[in-house]
Amino acid sequence: MKRVGLFAALTVIPFASAQSSLYGQCGGIGWTGATTCVSGSVCTVLNSYYSQCLPGAASSSESSASSAPVPSTSTVAPSPTSSAPSSTPTTVTGFVKTSGQKFVLNGDTFTVAGTNAYWLAQEMDADIDTAFNDIVTAGLTTVRTWGFNDVTTPQEYGAYYQLWTDGVATFNTGDYGISRFDAVVASAKSHGVRLIVSLTNNWSDYGGMDVYVSQLNPGGTHDTFYTDATVIAAYKNYISEFVGRYEDEPTIMAWELANEPRCSGSTGSVSAACDTTGSTIAAWASEISAYIKSIDSNHLVAIGDEGWFEWTDPPTYPYAPGVGIDFDTNLAIPTLDFGTLHSYPESWGQSANESLWGVQWIADHANSQKTANKPVLIEEFGVTTNQEEIYTGWYNEIISSGMTGDLIWQAGSELSTGPSPQDGYAIYPSNTVYTLQESAAAALKARGPVGLQNITPFSVPPHVGLHIYDTYKNELTTGLNHYPFSRDVFDQIKRYEPEITKQPEWDTACSAFRAFEKDAETAIRSLVQQVNSKPRHSQLYGVSSASEAIRSVKPKLSLGRHAMQSLQKYLIFLRFRNRDTYAKLLKLASEGCLFLRDRNADLSRFQRLRPGDNRRESMTDWKELLKSFIIFFSTDPSQHRTTSFVHECIHRRYENIQDAEICIGLASEPDEYILSAACFGVVEEDGAGNLNDSFYYFFPISPHLTLYMLIEAPFVNSPTSFSHFLDHDAPVPSFLDHDVESSVDVYQRNALLLQTLPRYLIFVSSRSMMRTLTYYNERRWLPENLDYSKLLRGCREESVTHMLLVKASIEVIDLTDEVTLIGKHAISFGSFADIWKGVWSNRQEKGKNLVALKVLRAHLDGNKQERLLERLKTEVKAWYRLEHPHVAKLYGVMQHSNSLAMVSPWCENGTIVKYLRESNPDADRLQLLYEIASGVSYLHSCDPVVVHGDLKGCNILIDAGGHAIITDFGLAKVKEVSEVSELRSSLFAGSTRWMAPELLLAQVEDDRKPPISTFSDVYAFASVCLEVLTGQLPYAKRRNDHGVIMDILNGVKPTSGIQVDIDDSKTEELWSMINECWDKIPRARPGMEKMCDCLKRVRSK
Repeated sequence: MKRVGLFAALTVIPFASAQSSLYGQCGGIGWTGATTCVSGSVCTVLNSYYSQCLPGAASSSESSASSAPVPSTSTVAPSPTSSAPSSTPTTVTGFVKTSGQKFVLNGDTFTVAGTNAYWLAQEMDADIDTAFNDIVTAGLTTVRTWGFNDVTTPQEYGAYYQLWTDGVATFNTGDYGISRFDAVVASAKSHGVRLIVSLTNNWSDYGGMDVYVSQLNPGGTHDTFYTDATVIAAYKNYISEFVGRYEDEPTIMAWELANEPRCSGSTGSVSAACDTTGSTIAAWASEISAYIKSIDSNHLVAIGDEGWFEWTDPPTYPYAPGVGIDFDTNLAIPTLDFGTLHSYPESWGQSANESLWGVQWIADHANSQKTANKPVLIEEFGVTTNQEEIYTGWYNEIISSGMTGDLIWQAGSELSTGPSPQDGYAIYPSNTVYTLQESAAAALKARGPVGLQNITPFSVPPHVGLHIYDTYKNELTTGLNHYPFSRDVFDQIKRYEPEITKQPEWDTACSAFRAFEKDAETAIRSLVQQVNSKPRHSQLYGVSSASEAIRSVKPKLSLGRHAMQSLQKYLIFLRFRNRDTYAKLLKLASEGCLFLRDRNADLSRFQRLRPGDNRRESMTDWKELLKSFIIFFSTDPSQHRTTSFVHECIHRRYENIQDAEICIGLASEPDEYILSAACFGVVEEDGAGNLNDSFYYFFPISPHLTLYMLIEAPFVNSPTSFSHFLDHDAPVPSFLDHDVESSVDVYQRNALLLQTLPRYLIFVSSRSMMRTLTYYNERRWLPENLDYSKLLRGCREESVTHMLLVKASIEVIDLTDEVTLIGKHAISFGSFADIWKGVWSNRQEKGKNLVALKVLRAHLDGNKQERLLERLKTEVKAWYRLEHPHVAKLYGVMQHSNSLAMVSPWCENGTIVKYLRESNPDADRLQLLYEIASGVSYLHSCDPVVVHGDLKGCNILIDAGGHAIITDFGLAKVKEVSEVSELRSSLFAGSTRWMAPELLLAQVEDDRKPPISTFSDVYAFASVCLEVLTGQLPYAKRRNDHGVIMDILNGVKPTSGIQVDIDDSKTEELWSMINECWDKIPRARPGMEKMCDCLKRVRSK
């Protein structure tokens, strides 16, 4: 893309100080700045040209980097080259290569998911590191940056690599020359990021081609850069110097000949000699790429062009713009390893529909990629408005079309001097589009064939396992991770004719189906990825709106044309393959009569052969049938108006099939969709629909996601009607609706599957299946339908064990059936759990009790959630065995698919802080403190010891009798697991004021786990005493955690800023003991038994 205002965007690089800062440069060829590092870091040689201050302590054996030679600037000549950096840290090993349409690294696929950061070399070392930290955190692997900056006068600030004076170019090896690019390479290396480096620019930003032309061919047009022998020689000189320097550096992934080469540049000057259809630049690209290969065989080479086509009948301007680039011709050049394209529909005159135009642009280049069998990158793309919506569609097309990779223009960073250059396209970590980029990178890495089970994917975490019910045998099997009915797509054909597997058509058909299935899986993964990344309203335990229908709501999801057509085509095939029409088709083929009649006839017109009819060899029909499948799987239907018989069987039932709508239904916890061996069901409200006559289908993909395919009108029999949605030029919807379905909707879908009398039923939650069966039994439409009473008994037997399974056995009462929530929303929210109010119908005592339910959040990623549940297993078990009047009792738990709720007594008076402030200011505060102390003392006396870990006023409740009740004990370690990755001001949000110094110090130093102990509980208890006695928070004068942290680390007591009245011996003894609890040395603090004794004495005085 054309850039403007070069130096307005550059960051001023300050002169070196006496000592280099942490991660600052401290040596290397050409370095004239400080060669010693600040305390705590050591000058480490990363390569011949760059040494950096890295954390560590210097030893006597380490030498200063100042001894490295410091050459001055040198005039570029064709022959001499600088030596290349030699060291290769373990973060970057091996050179990226190509294999067909993908990149490979050390034998494995290398995913290019990245960004452009042309400005990197202009920044300070610390800011370069910040940028790469953001890039790596986002999951990106590759950065494209500029490897050029040509100037005609020395700059006072900013790096430049070539100074031109009177037609002579001088390569800059000074302080702000090539050493700045060394810094970029070193930082990329340390972060494990690969670089794509452009070597000049079509535009005047950073000098570029026009400087070469103006210096060496004054008065010449821009395009003479490609043809003038003197200019070409000078450019080769620069390449020799720059490329030769990094010849053996694997951090460099590829060199690009230029950024966006065209016949004309910033000046607009161009001669008639430049072939606007592409031959001039193609010849230049062949020559320069061959030259680079001659001096550097390690790295890949690309042009760096925008991907312009030269189509004979172009649909829009970029398909034949006449700017001197022909993408397909250039991609065929043998010394170019991969192709590139850019996408800027706004500035290219395609603003009428940027989203769809960009999708088609990507799809067409993906087709060229497949034809050339070379990787293709969309290495620049951007719009300035509606970024999230448009990029979602583009990312989906990139992933589903098989395009090798992408580099957004541009992912920025917040640097020490402010944000990196913003040109209207830049996104930053705080931007929602940045999150979209992260999700797209993850999806791109995950792309690839995995194999769908029984044609449709049914994704369940491996540790959860499946329940599979065999309706023929009345057997329920649990904990499986495989499908007993899984078989090859053509398994039934093989059973009819085993010898068919020896025919070439068999292998071709199987391969075609695998490719067909992979495209559909990619589309489904894209949808699942989008659904998971879209925040939705939390609907606990099936609480939802009263809508009984499939609802179309925003936000919407999108797929590219290729992905949408692949998915539609796949679902249509699935419906055909798993219904009785397919069985009839195979029966006809087995009798040798399949292709004797009109190939365009409806299947229902085929009859069995009468005795004496001419009968064809059965194997011939099987081969013809497989050929028909191959055509369907691998061919664009618009190219086959005279379609095969199988094509007709699959599609001919619908007149307006191009209007088929795909939408997504979501099931909220604990509702789940079930799956049958048929993989699809029919949406009919009365359940009486026939599989062959219906036009509304649903396809369960996972327990919580199902796809709907809705077709409006039946087909009017006419063999000439071929205008269906699989045609290449048919309209493709831009968005797919999705919404959370009500519980009734989910159970109705499940009941509709039960109605079809399937051989196998697959589900995860026995509780959800029980609810499905209850719904089914209440609304069974036909008396002859299957009786699922044995399955219902099996689910009940599993559920009524009243044992919670969280990766291991925990003997805790399961109250899921006995607790009812009050209200539709939580009454309070914590950092890792929400509090709900409920009623427990105690069956043993035949009474009802108000209860509090602490519900763990279910939004954590799989790894963190598994660790959380594993930790919770121990803590809940410890809580359940506790018995003390001032320790909250754990009644039991409520099961939840992805989480659980802990059920404990409801304390109507709320927290002790609220109770003393609003309900009963005259309460006996010493009595309350004694009750708290006795409860904590009890915890510390247990075997094994129970450490509360998060004592503070809001974790102490007051029951109906006005007594203190300690809650949330033992959950500190669970909270630690649940913390998300971003930096926090305290170990647990909101707890800093009660934290013992050793806990805070461990967090600040970040080199060990916080030493939560009985001693830290004692410290926190003293701060609770301060709250109760004074009504003020610890460190009351501090308004935020940062100030509190400074006070704690500086040894300031929690009473700072609080007036404490000590007017008698009673209060004096108590405050003296409280101050002992705040001792910096943990073991010097008194135990909780001593605190109980003290409070007992003080109360009695």
